[in-house]
Parts: sequence; structure tokens; C-alpha cells
Amino acid sequence: MTETKQKQIIPDVLIKKAAGMWADVLRKHNFDNGDETLAGAATAGLHGMLVEAHLKEMPDYLDRVKHFEELLIERLKLEAYVHVIFTRVDYDPCESLAVCSKEAGIPSSLFGCKTSIDITTDHLRVKLGYTGAVKNYFYLRPGEWLITDLYGSEDMAKIIKAVKAGQLDCLEVERVEHENQTL
Repeated sequence: MTETKQKQIIPDVLIKKAAGMWADVLRKHNFDNGDETLAGAATAGLHGMLVEAHLKEMPDYLDRVKHFEELLIERLKLEAYVHVIFTRVDYDPCESLAVCSKEAGIPSSLFGCKTSIDITTDHLRVKLGYTGAVKNYFYLRPGEWLITDLYGSEDMAKIIKAVKAGQLDCLEVERVEHENQTL
């Protein structure tokens, strides 16, 4: 029997962006569980103390985060044969994030909570924290991403083309100087 190699459906540029965003989550330590009560404030404060304690034990933390990002890219590439990869943290990280953070020596409690980055065949669907708005990231060209609430319409290809041509400058475009990624 001949083994058939599957075709990667999700582009590397989306995988790399998602892994970079998860690395940013680990750098920023946002704890947003949506609880605006006194108990919620206490929980957030305790989480902040936990983060501080972990960071004191890891002077090489930023190196670990970079290693986590590299591990996550490789793991997500192995999953890129489906139409959507769901990566999320409710109060604990999903398997992909947990495995990579453990291998990088990063406690899973440093992810915060209620965050999701779904990687589709043409964009990222991002929600950072319970109260964070859902944003869709569409790759335009190296270093440029259209960030919008819009998605799923047959008109998205036309909108992206117009943004690339500079015709819709009213839409938000993220520009990152050091990014060198192509589809």
C-alpha cells in the first residue's frame, strides 16, 4: 500500500502569526475572566502574584517564550491538514499549548484565561480574554495584516484586494516591520 501525503491546507504564514500571538499572550500575562466583582478583582490579583512568583524563578523566561513559539509552530504545522485549528485557553490551555509550554518549561498558569486563536484556511479569529472583542486577521503581504470584524462573506476577497491596493484606508491594518512571511 502506498502512503499518500496530505496537502497542507492552512498556510504557514497564519500558523506563524498565531504562534507569535500566543507568545505575546505569555509575555503580557492578561487575566480577563470577565468577573468585575470584588471576587474577580481578588482572583486577578492572586493571578498577578502567581505570575510574579513564577517569573522570579525563570530569569530566562523570554528565551523560554521564544522556544515555546518555535515548538508551537512545528506542532501546528502537523495539524495544518484540517480546515480549522482551535487553540484556546479557558482556565487551562488546550493540548497543543499545554504540550509546547511544558516542553519549553513554562507553567500553564501563565496563559491567563478565556483566550482563543482559531486558525482557518484564510484568516485568524482572535479573542483575547473574556471581554475582548473578536477580531479577524487577514494576511495582506509581508508585515501587513487586515484586522476587522468582517469575515465569511464572498466579498472578503474583494475587500482584501481593495485594502492591498490602498483603496480602503479606513480599515485597520497592522504593520510589523520585522515580519518576513509570504504565502
